[in-house]
Amino acid sequence: MAATISKKVNIGSGYVYDVILNESFPAEKTIANLKTWLDTAVDDDNRIGNIKGGFKTDITTSTISDKDDMGEIRVDELTGEDGKVSFALFNSNAQTIERIYPTAKYEEADIEGKKWGMVSVGGIGNKTDEQHVIVFRHPSTADGDTIIIAVGKNMEGFSDEYKPDGVTPLSVAYNIQPVDNTGRLFYKIDVPKGYEWPGLKKLV
Repeated sequence: MAATISKKVNIGSGYVYDVILNESFPAEKTIANLKTWLDTAVDDDNRIGNIKGGFKTDITTSTISDKDDMGEIRVDELTGEDGKVSFALFNSNAQTIERIYPTAKYEEADIEGKKWGMVSVGGIGNKTDEQHVIVFRHPSTADGDTIIIAVGKNMEGFSDEYKPDGVTPLSVAYNIQPVDNTGRLFYKIDVPKGYEWPGLKKLV
Protein backbone atom coordinates (compact mmCIF):
# COMPACT_ATOMS: atom_id res chain seq x y z
CA MET A 1 0.00 0.00 0.00
CA ALA A 2 1.39 3.39 -0.98
CA ALA A 3 2.16 5.77 1.89
CA THR A 4 0.05 8.90 2.21
CA ILE A 5 1.84 12.16 2.93
CA SER A 6 0.64 13.30 6.34
CA LYS A 7 -0.71 16.76 7.02
CA LYS A 8 0.22 16.44 10.69
CA VAL A 9 3.11 18.49 12.04
CA ASN A 10 4.71 18.52 15.47
CA ILE A 11 3.55 21.92 16.64
CA GLY A 12 2.00 22.91 19.93
CA SER A 13 1.89 21.15 23.26
CA GLY A 14 -0.77 19.05 24.94
CA TYR A 15 -1.75 17.11 28.03
CA VAL A 16 0.17 14.48 30.00
CA TYR A 17 -1.33 11.70 32.12
CA ASP A 18 0.31 9.31 34.59
CA VAL A 19 -1.29 5.93 35.31
CA ILE A 20 0.30 3.35 37.63
CA LEU A 21 0.99 0.22 35.58
CA ASN A 22 -1.42 -2.56 36.55
CA GLU A 23 -3.28 -5.51 35.07
CA SER A 24 -5.69 -3.23 33.18
CA PHE A 25 -2.92 -2.31 30.75
CA PRO A 26 -3.44 -4.73 27.85
CA ALA A 27 -1.02 -7.60 27.43
CA GLU A 28 -1.73 -7.70 23.71
CA LYS A 29 -1.17 -4.14 22.56
CA THR A 30 -3.26 -3.87 19.42
CA ILE A 31 -4.69 -0.53 18.36
CA ALA A 32 -8.15 -1.67 19.47
CA ASN A 33 -6.93 -2.85 22.89
CA LEU A 34 -4.98 0.36 23.51
CA LYS A 35 -7.99 2.46 22.48
CA THR A 36 -10.19 0.54 24.96
CA TRP A 37 -7.60 1.08 27.70
CA LEU A 38 -7.39 4.81 26.93
CA ASP A 39 -11.20 5.05 26.95
CA THR A 40 -11.60 3.29 30.30
CA ALA A 41 -8.40 3.86 32.30
CA VAL A 42 -7.32 7.41 31.44
CA ASP A 43 -9.32 10.43 32.52
CA ASP A 44 -8.85 13.92 33.89
CA ASP A 45 -7.97 12.53 37.34
CA ASN A 46 -4.81 11.05 35.79
CA ARG A 47 -3.52 14.40 34.60
CA ILE A 48 -0.29 15.00 36.46
CA GLY A 49 -0.36 18.75 35.84
CA ASN A 50 -0.06 21.36 33.12
CA ILE A 51 3.12 21.10 31.12
CA LYS A 52 5.45 23.92 30.09
CA GLY A 53 7.75 23.58 27.10
CA GLY A 54 6.09 20.57 25.49
CA PHE A 55 6.69 16.82 25.61
CA LYS A 56 9.69 14.94 24.24
CA THR A 57 10.36 11.30 23.38
CA ASP A 58 14.00 10.32 22.79
CA ILE A 59 15.24 7.02 21.39
CA THR A 60 19.00 6.44 21.42
CA THR A 61 20.89 3.51 19.95
CA SER A 62 23.98 1.41 20.48
CA THR A 63 25.61 0.33 17.23
CA ILE A 64 28.54 -1.49 15.70
CA SER A 65 29.94 0.28 12.66
CA ASP A 66 33.12 -1.00 11.00
CA LYS A 67 34.71 -1.46 7.62
CA ASP A 68 37.66 -3.24 6.09
CA ASP A 69 40.95 -1.49 5.24
CA MET A 70 40.08 -1.09 1.58
CA GLY A 71 36.57 0.23 2.20
CA GLU A 72 34.95 -2.57 0.23
CA ILE A 73 32.90 -4.05 3.07
CA ARG A 74 31.04 -2.11 5.70
CA VAL A 75 29.09 -3.44 8.70
CA ASP A 76 26.38 -1.36 10.38
CA GLU A 77 24.44 -3.18 13.08
CA LEU A 78 21.92 -1.93 15.63
CA THR A 79 22.80 -3.64 18.93
CA GLY A 80 20.67 -1.83 21.50
CA GLU A 81 18.06 0.84 22.15
CA ASP A 82 17.19 3.13 25.05
CA GLY A 83 14.33 5.55 25.40
CA LYS A 84 13.24 8.48 27.53
CA VAL A 85 10.19 10.70 27.81
CA SER A 86 10.58 14.14 29.36
CA PHE A 87 8.45 17.15 30.16
CA ALA A 88 8.23 19.95 32.71
CA LEU A 89 5.27 20.60 35.00
CA PHE A 90 4.17 24.21 35.24
CA ASN A 91 2.21 23.46 38.44
CA SER A 92 3.07 20.95 41.18
CA ASN A 93 2.84 20.33 44.92
CA ALA A 94 4.05 17.86 47.54
CA GLN A 95 1.74 15.13 46.25
CA THR A 96 3.13 15.55 42.73
CA ILE A 97 6.63 14.68 44.00
CA GLU A 98 5.36 11.28 45.18
CA ARG A 99 3.98 10.57 41.71
CA ILE A 100 7.22 11.36 39.89
CA TYR A 101 9.94 10.00 42.18
CA PRO A 102 10.34 6.44 43.54
CA THR A 103 11.64 7.23 47.07
CA ALA A 104 9.05 9.91 47.79
CA LYS A 105 6.08 9.30 50.10
CA TYR A 106 3.15 11.66 50.58
CA GLU A 107 0.98 11.82 53.68
CA GLU A 108 -1.78 14.04 55.02
CA ALA A 109 -2.92 15.08 58.47
CA ASP A 110 -5.98 16.92 59.74
CA ILE A 111 -4.74 19.59 62.14
CA GLU A 112 -7.24 21.91 63.74
CA GLY A 113 -9.76 21.15 61.02
CA LYS A 114 -7.35 21.92 58.16
CA LYS A 115 -5.66 19.45 55.81
CA TRP A 116 -1.86 19.50 55.83
CA GLY A 117 0.20 17.59 53.27
CA MET A 118 3.84 16.50 53.40
CA VAL A 119 6.18 14.58 51.12
CA SER A 120 9.32 12.88 52.44
CA VAL A 121 12.05 12.19 49.88
CA GLY A 122 15.06 9.89 49.94
CA GLY A 123 16.38 6.58 51.19
CA ILE A 124 16.88 3.69 48.79
CA GLY A 125 15.08 1.44 51.27
CA ASN A 126 11.99 3.58 50.79
CA LYS A 127 11.77 3.21 47.02
CA THR A 128 8.81 1.72 45.25
CA ASP A 129 9.18 -0.40 42.12
CA GLU A 130 6.06 0.99 40.49
CA GLN A 131 6.16 1.53 36.78
CA HIS A 132 4.14 4.34 35.25
CA VAL A 133 2.24 4.45 31.99
CA ILE A 134 2.84 7.93 30.59
CA VAL A 135 0.30 9.15 28.06
CA PHE A 136 0.75 12.33 26.06
CA ARG A 137 -2.20 13.71 24.12
CA HIS A 138 -1.62 16.28 21.40
CA PRO A 139 -5.13 17.58 20.56
CA SER A 140 -6.03 18.56 17.02
CA THR A 141 -9.56 19.25 15.82
CA ALA A 142 -8.19 19.78 12.29
CA ASP A 143 -6.26 16.52 11.83
CA GLY A 144 -7.18 14.31 14.79
CA ASP A 145 -5.35 13.82 18.08
CA THR A 146 -1.97 12.17 18.42
CA ILE A 147 -1.36 9.89 21.42
CA ILE A 148 2.02 8.72 22.72
CA ILE A 149 2.08 5.83 25.23
CA ALA A 150 5.20 4.68 27.08
CA VAL A 151 5.96 2.78 30.30
CA GLY A 152 8.71 4.20 32.46
CA LYS A 153 10.45 4.94 35.74
CA ASN A 154 12.05 8.17 36.95
CA MET A 155 15.74 7.33 37.41
CA GLU A 156 17.10 10.85 37.03
CA GLY A 157 15.89 12.65 40.13
CA PHE A 158 14.46 16.15 39.98
CA SER A 159 15.07 19.78 40.93
CA ASP A 160 12.44 21.59 42.99
CA GLU A 161 13.42 25.23 42.57
CA TYR A 162 11.98 28.64 43.42
CA LYS A 163 13.15 31.86 41.74
CA PRO A 164 12.09 35.46 42.31
CA ASP A 165 11.58 36.33 38.65
CA GLY A 166 9.08 33.74 37.42
CA VAL A 167 7.67 30.23 37.57
CA THR A 168 10.23 27.43 37.64
CA PRO A 169 8.70 24.29 36.08
CA LEU A 170 9.37 20.91 37.70
CA SER A 171 11.35 18.87 35.16
CA VAL A 172 10.38 15.20 34.87
CA ALA A 173 12.09 12.40 32.93
CA TYR A 174 11.22 8.71 32.75
CA ASN A 175 13.49 6.00 31.42
CA ILE A 176 11.32 3.97 29.07
CA GLN A 177 10.82 0.32 29.98
CA PRO A 178 10.01 -2.26 27.28
CA VAL A 179 6.25 -2.67 26.99
CA ASP A 180 6.33 -6.25 25.71
CA ASN A 181 8.66 -9.23 25.40
CA THR A 182 9.91 -8.06 22.00
CA GLY A 183 11.41 -4.85 23.40
CA ARG A 184 8.89 -2.33 22.03
CA LEU A 185 9.54 1.06 23.65
CA PHE A 186 6.54 3.25 22.87
CA TYR A 187 3.43 3.65 20.75
CA LYS A 188 2.36 6.68 18.73
CA ILE A 189 -1.28 6.58 17.67
CA ASP A 190 -2.94 8.69 14.99
CA VAL A 191 -6.53 9.24 16.12
CA PRO A 192 -9.21 9.91 13.51
CA LYS A 193 -10.50 13.46 13.24
CA GLY A 194 -13.54 14.15 15.41
CA TYR A 195 -13.05 11.34 17.95
CA GLU A 196 -14.10 12.37 21.47
CA TRP A 197 -12.45 10.66 24.42
CA PRO A 198 -15.03 9.49 26.99
CA GLY A 199 -12.98 10.54 30.03
CA LEU A 200 -11.42 13.65 28.52
CA LYS A 201 -14.38 15.66 27.29
CA LYS A 202 -13.50 18.59 29.54
CA LEU A 203 -10.35 19.09 27.48
CA VAL A 204 -11.99 19.17 24.04
